[in-house]
Amino acid sequence: MTGIFLNLCFACRSPWEPPSPVLDPTVVLQTTKIKYQRQIAELKDLSGVLAYHIIELNTILKAKETELEVQRTRLASLQGQVSELEGQHQQLRGQMKGLGRGNSAVKLEYDALRDCYRCRECELRREVERSQELTESLVRKKAKAAEYKNYQNERFKRAKHDELFRQLKKVTNETISIDIGPEEVKPAKGKGPSQDFTKLEDCEKPGKRPFRSSSATSMTIARCVDVFKGLFDYRLKRGNSVSSRLESSYCYVPACVVACLPSFISDIQEAHLSEVNAVKFCPSSTMLATGGTDKLIKLWNVVGGRLESVRTLEGANGSITSIEFDPMGCQILAASYNKAVQLWKIEDCKSRETLTGHTDKVTAAKFRSTRYQAVTGSRDRTVKEWDLGKGAYRDAQEAGMSLADL
Repeated sequence: MTGIFLNLCFACRSPWEPPSPVLDPTVVLQTTKIKYQRQIAELKDLSGVLAYHIIELNTILKAKETELEVQRTRLASLQGQVSELEGQHQQLRGQMKGLGRGNSAVKLEYDALRDCYRCRECELRREVERSQELTESLVRKKAKAAEYKNYQNERFKRAKHDELFRQLKKVTNETISIDIGPEEVKPAKGKGPSQDFTKLEDCEKPGKRPFRSSSATSMTIARCVDVFKGLFDYRLKRGNSVSSRLESSYCYVPACVVACLPSFISDIQEAHLSEVNAVKFCPSSTMLATGGTDKLIKLWNVVGGRLESVRTLEGANGSITSIEFDPMGCQILAASYNKAVQLWKIEDCKSRETLTGHTDKVTAAKFRSTRYQAVTGSRDRTVKEWDLGKGAYRDAQEAGMSLADL
């Protein structure tokens, strides 16, 4: 402001004038007065303009101060927000460091678990291979055991056959005397060995004489064995069987005439040396299988209400508890007291498979829908499903109680 005023003062001064000649003092004074009045008026105008400018500048200054105060207030709030955000940033950075440490620990644990999983997977692969090898070895051992058992059974049967052959050879070489009495033998109504004996007596009626049978000498040894074996089997059956008068005829008619509840005993056989634990018909009902504590399974033909012994399955290592035919009637599955189940083929009477895996005696054995799968139950409270092709069980389930049947 002082600089502006000085500039105005210097501007109001008139330029240098040369000294004028001496004038009247009154005129000079009047002229000077007018000149200074003019300068004063200019200064007043200038001061008014300056005052207006000062007022405007004060207004602008107040507005700036107000704006500055607003900016300061906003800056303070922003500084508070910045401080808060810095705190959050520090907190998040701490959380990030904690999460980084946690991730590192989790990664280390994951790596350890992955290594453990790989080790377990390798062990599992080795155990699976080992179990397959053991299963194959067990199957081979079972096959060898079955072959050895069948070989022993064949040796036993061959020894019995040789003994019978020697006895029959001795009998065929002896002289037979026949005494024919005066009484005539009446032929039986039914078919059987009595008719053959009657025809033989009718042909040899002339008298009593010792002779050697020409039929016996002309027959081969094998034929003699079959004939005598049939006669002995028939006599044993007739001696051990008990039947009523209405069933005296021996009829080979495998047909169902009537179905009703049994009212009398059709036939009784001394099948086993001790108790009979299992009895089962084949699917066609033409064959009956019995098993007992003598470790034998006997097969019987059901003909005319009577039982004819057909085969004997040997080789079981324990008392038989359950018998089951396959759907085709070609195989027999038998459970036993020695914690095992054995599979026989009826055609050759040989043990095909021995299923082991139960920890107590096996009480039930059944075929499934096919002859290649079976289910067994045991006193160890487990039910096992078997693959008969591999000779190993596929699944085992807890039954919660001892099983007597399936």
